[in-house]
Amino acid sequence: MRRFLTAALGVALASGLPSARNAWALPPAEWAPAPTAARPAPVPVRLSGAPRPFPNGRGDGLILVLWGDRRSVEARRGILSRIARTGSRHLTLVALGCQTSLTSSDLGACVKQDRAELLETARLAIEAGFGVSFLPILITDNWEWRGFFEPRDVDAWFRAFDTWVGELAAQSEELGAPELVVATEMNRLYRHVDQWRRTLALARSRFSGPVVITANWDDLNHDILAEADALGVSAYFPLASSDDPSQEELDRAWGALKGRLLSAADRIQLPLHITEVGYQSARGAARTPWSAPADAAVDFDLQARCYEAFRRAWRGESRLARVSFWATGGEPDSPGLERSFEPLGKPAEGVAAAFFGGTL
Repeated sequence: MRRFLTAALGVALASGLPSARNAWALPPAEWAPAPTAARPAPVPVRLSGAPRPFPNGRGDGLILVLWGDRRSVEARRGILSRIARTGSRHLTLVALGCQTSLTSSDLGACVKQDRAELLETARLAIEAGFGVSFLPILITDNWEWRGFFEPRDVDAWFRAFDTWVGELAAQSEELGAPELVVATEMNRLYRHVDQWRRTLALARSRFSGPVVITANWDDLNHDILAEADALGVSAYFPLASSDDPSQEELDRAWGALKGRLLSAADRIQLPLHITEVGYQSARGAARTPWSAPADAAVDFDLQARCYEAFRRAWRGESRLARVSFWATGGEPDSPGLERSFEPLGKPAEGVAAAFFGGTL
């Protein structure tokens, strides 16, 4: 993960830019209070026909983030070779979109990524034997989280987004991507169901494979999720109430979460797509996986134990369409990675390799 190339990106790496996950988010069932007057939500009605199937033979893998200075083709081939040693069969590349502010509708007004380099990296990864797809991450010019997007002009925002994601869909089709993640963690925008249905129809007109909409871990009750071809989840669930939980506690937490996630997917009759899951190598990472405390001590063992709890819960699970671990920059010897999400070069790499079936 290359969020560490500047001081600002270093902060983003430590906090896990996938979200500024909120204080009001629900803790895991293991230690959450029982809900009062709990009533099951109605099952959403699917209007988009039968789900498109995922390819046979699931290929799990890593999310690759190459931000900052442009790298040579030779350097990127070296990065891909390093990742291949883990047994990762799939590579998810971050496609970064930017708009001016949380309330603006000008997606594309700021540029944080060279799209030509991204597509070239995708082709290099395919040449190296990876399946490749994209993860669309939208930010503001100040790197604010997309879950807080509330554009003043919603229709204008969707017009801009449809242009942006429609291009990504066409590029995914050209590359032969196995799936298309259309959106992820758009918490406040997911309520605009009719607009998202039009977006999904556009994506399906340009991409022939399955499409995914991904919800943040704390907010899985969106009707639009039933219109996709898998239930996508950014799975940064808290696993413990303490900074140094035991392996048994972590195992119990992921075991309970597995049941909840599979039940949620079964409810809308879709497979489960764990679009993101990952942990920092820092004390407290199991309590707040989206961002360990800023002053947390380095803890390689805790990162590995969180990975191990995930591996034990999910190994061999046929109802998973995909798992992707957040995230790697493919250069584990780079400075400043001690407390980051980067698993390569740390004990967590061995656990990830065991999950993938690779050897180191």
